[in-house]
Amino acid sequence: MRDARTYSGVWTRDAQVYVEGDPDVQADRSAWTTVAVLEVHPIGVAFRIGWRTEEFVPAEFYSVAAETMLGRMGMYVGDKGVWFVARPLDGRTEMTMVLVDRVKDTDPSYQCLPHY
Repeated sequence: MRDARTYSGVWTRDAQVYVEGDPDVQADRSAWTTVAVLEVHPIGVAFRIGWRTEEFVPAEFYSVAAETMLGRMGMYVGDKGVWFVARPLDGRTEMTMVLVDRVKDTDPSYQCLPHY
Protein backbone atom coordinates (compact mmCIF):
# COMPACT_ATOMS: atom_id res chain seq x y z
CA MET A 1 0.00 0.00 0.00
CA ARG A 2 1.14 3.50 -0.73
CA ASP A 3 -0.54 6.78 0.10
CA ALA A 4 -0.92 8.97 -2.98
CA ARG A 5 -2.56 12.26 -3.81
CA THR A 6 -4.74 12.34 -6.92
CA TYR A 7 -4.85 15.23 -9.39
CA SER A 8 -8.04 16.49 -7.75
CA GLY A 9 -6.27 16.69 -4.37
CA VAL A 10 -7.87 13.60 -2.77
CA TRP A 11 -5.58 11.35 -0.72
CA THR A 12 -6.00 7.68 -1.55
CA ARG A 13 -4.20 4.44 -0.78
CA ASP A 14 -2.94 2.59 -3.85
CA ALA A 15 -2.43 -1.17 -4.01
CA GLN A 16 0.82 -2.11 -5.69
CA VAL A 17 2.99 -5.06 -6.58
CA TYR A 18 6.52 -5.27 -8.04
CA VAL A 19 7.26 -7.61 -10.94
CA GLU A 20 10.81 -8.35 -12.10
CA GLY A 21 11.57 -7.63 -15.74
CA ASP A 22 12.85 -10.14 -18.27
CA PRO A 23 16.38 -9.11 -19.36
CA ASP A 24 16.17 -11.35 -22.44
CA VAL A 25 13.37 -9.23 -23.94
CA GLN A 26 13.77 -6.21 -26.21
CA ALA A 27 12.68 -2.79 -24.96
CA ASP A 28 10.09 -2.61 -27.77
CA ARG A 29 6.65 -3.22 -26.22
CA SER A 30 5.38 -5.06 -29.30
CA ALA A 31 7.96 -7.80 -28.62
CA TRP A 32 6.82 -8.50 -25.03
CA THR A 33 5.28 -11.93 -24.50
CA THR A 34 5.51 -12.37 -20.71
CA VAL A 35 2.32 -11.58 -18.81
CA ALA A 36 2.05 -10.97 -15.07
CA VAL A 37 -1.27 -12.34 -13.85
CA LEU A 38 -2.52 -10.04 -11.08
CA GLU A 39 -5.41 -10.50 -8.68
CA VAL A 40 -7.11 -7.38 -7.31
CA HIS A 41 -9.52 -7.27 -4.36
CA PRO A 42 -12.22 -6.41 -3.46
CA ILE A 43 -13.90 -7.70 -6.60
CA GLY A 44 -16.42 -5.35 -8.16
CA VAL A 45 -14.74 -2.08 -7.12
CA ALA A 46 -13.95 0.16 -10.09
CA PHE A 47 -10.27 1.05 -10.33
CA ARG A 48 -7.64 2.28 -12.74
CA ILE A 49 -4.46 0.34 -13.37
CA GLY A 50 -1.12 2.05 -13.72
CA TRP A 51 2.61 1.41 -13.69
CA ARG A 52 5.90 2.95 -12.75
CA THR A 53 9.44 1.77 -13.26
CA GLU A 54 11.04 3.44 -10.26
CA GLU A 55 9.89 3.26 -6.67
CA PHE A 56 9.46 6.93 -5.82
CA VAL A 57 8.07 8.42 -9.02
CA PRO A 58 4.39 9.08 -9.83
CA ALA A 59 2.56 6.26 -11.56
CA GLU A 60 1.10 6.61 -15.04
CA PHE A 61 -2.49 5.33 -15.32
CA TYR A 62 -4.70 4.18 -18.15
CA SER A 63 -7.53 6.67 -18.65
CA VAL A 64 -10.34 4.12 -18.36
CA ALA A 65 -11.34 1.78 -15.55
CA ALA A 66 -9.65 -1.61 -15.65
CA GLU A 67 -11.56 -4.79 -16.42
CA THR A 68 -11.00 -8.05 -14.60
CA MET A 69 -12.29 -11.59 -14.75
CA LEU A 70 -13.10 -12.72 -11.21
CA GLY A 71 -10.59 -10.16 -9.94
CA ARG A 72 -7.77 -11.26 -12.26
CA MET A 73 -6.10 -9.43 -15.11
CA GLY A 74 -2.89 -9.65 -17.13
CA MET A 75 -0.21 -6.99 -17.53
CA TYR A 76 2.61 -7.32 -20.05
CA VAL A 77 6.12 -7.31 -18.57
CA GLY A 78 9.09 -5.94 -20.47
CA ASP A 79 12.84 -5.77 -20.05
CA LYS A 80 12.78 -3.77 -16.79
CA GLY A 81 11.14 -4.36 -13.45
CA VAL A 82 7.87 -2.53 -12.98
CA TRP A 83 5.51 -1.56 -10.16
CA PHE A 84 1.86 -2.15 -11.07
CA VAL A 85 -0.52 0.13 -9.20
CA ALA A 86 -4.30 -0.13 -8.67
CA ARG A 87 -6.14 3.04 -7.64
CA PRO A 88 -9.85 2.88 -6.70
CA LEU A 89 -12.02 5.36 -8.60
CA ASP A 90 -13.92 6.31 -5.45
CA GLY A 91 -10.65 7.18 -3.70
CA ARG A 92 -11.74 5.52 -0.44
CA THR A 93 -11.77 1.76 -0.91
CA GLU A 94 -8.68 -0.07 0.34
CA MET A 95 -7.57 -2.49 -2.33
CA THR A 96 -5.03 -5.30 -2.40
CA MET A 97 -3.17 -6.65 -5.40
CA VAL A 98 -1.02 -9.78 -5.61
CA LEU A 99 1.05 -11.43 -8.31
CA VAL A 100 -0.55 -14.80 -9.06
CA ASP A 101 1.67 -16.03 -11.89
CA ARG A 102 4.05 -15.11 -14.73
CA VAL A 103 3.16 -16.79 -18.01
CA LYS A 104 3.60 -16.41 -21.76
CA ASP A 105 0.73 -14.67 -23.53
CA THR A 106 0.01 -17.91 -25.41
CA ASP A 107 -0.73 -19.85 -22.19
CA PRO A 108 -4.25 -21.29 -22.70
CA SER A 109 -5.19 -21.13 -19.00
CA TYR A 110 -4.98 -17.30 -18.96
CA GLN A 111 -5.88 -16.29 -22.54
CA CYS A 112 -9.41 -15.24 -21.57
CA LEU A 113 -8.18 -12.65 -19.04
CA PRO A 114 -8.18 -8.95 -19.95
CA HIS A 115 -4.58 -7.97 -20.83
CA TYR A 116 -3.07 -4.49 -20.65
